[in-house]
Amino acid sequence: MKYNLLGNTGVLVSEIGLGTMTFGGGAKWGMFGTLDDKEAGYLVDQAWMRVSISLIQPMPTPKAALKRFSVKH
Repeated sequence: MKYNLLGNTGVLVSEIGLGTMTFGGGAKWGMFGTLDDKEAGYLVDQAWMRVSISLIQPMPTPKAALKRFSVKH
């Protein structure tokens, strides 16, 4: 996997990212497909451990991702 600097932050991120728009589905995003928590967790684990993807784009909004995964901010 190749990595690049993220702007001028000094943070290296993978050239390939993982989009999570369909994680959990819901009325607005369900038309694109849905993954339940178990499937989504498996996909993130595989992307991180097997392919070394370090750039994960959160759900439709970062706020939605924080709420869904109980991340304290």
